[in-house]
Amino acid sequence: MPVDLQQLNEIHRLEGEVDQSRAGVKQLEQKRVDLVEALPEYVALEEAKRAVEEAKARLKIAVRDNRDLAKLEVDIAEARFDLRDLREILSHTLVLYTQQTGKVVIKEHDRTRQIELRARISKRLLGQERLPIGINRHLGQHFPIPVGMKVEGKPEEGE
Repeated sequence: MPVDLQQLNEIHRLEGEVDQSRAGVKQLEQKRVDLVEALPEYVALEEAKRAVEEAKARLKIAVRDNRDLAKLEVDIAEARFDLRDLREILSHTLVLYTQQTGKVVIKEHDRTRQIELRARISKRLLGQERLPIGINRHLGQHFPIPVGMKVEGKPEEGE
């Protein structure tokens, strides 16, 4: 039993030394941080960081208030919407092509490309109606409804 007591005392003594050493390391690290922060280069860096943050805030306001940039953002959003529609139309066309011809390749004069069909589950519910492709392409423009086409709440022309 005395060996156990002696080992326990040694463990407690080493734990105390570890705690003192950890505190010493922490103190030295803090002294290093203080010395670095006192360097003129560090002070200049902090001032430059503040200036950059202020400039970023001013730029953000300028971008938000610029009419040309706002119009360009709208144009970009419309172009992305059109691109998504065109990709969807191409996808449907490729699916129809593979269903009607049974072919999964497109042969061109200089190359042959593989058609890769993928599937995904839609976010809309099964009973939910879907707008036709491209319906939102020309928002704000009036297009006459063809004769014979029914629109909810409106009678057909000639009724």
